[in-house]
Amino acid sequence: MERSDNESIRTNAEIETARDDGGVSGRVKSIASSVKQRASTIPALLADGLEAGAEKLRQQRLSASAESAATPGSSVTVANDSSIAAVTDTLASGMQSSAEWLRDADLDKL
Repeated sequence: MERSDNESIRTNAEIETARDDGGVSGRVKSIASSVKQRASTIPALLADGLEAGAEKLRQQRLSASAESAATPGSSVTVANDSSIAAVTDTLASGMQSSAEWLRDADLDKL
């Protein structure tokens, strides 16, 4: 079987494509690095949100307690119920713990 001259010679277009592959590879690596860098900020953002949510729950519980103490017999008294307070405290503590875990965890090793 004979080869034609066209099969044995690389065209300029093929050479340019081979060069571009290195450029594309470099661009892909750059984009991947950028994505990884941006993704590394996500745990801190989540932790901030969890901490803010936990603080908001605690503030709402305290303000509901103060309001119910000021107006006994009001509908806010339900918010002062010990079971609701316990759930609120548990939820806020869990959110705080999750935030601390996110800040301390080495997510690259996970």
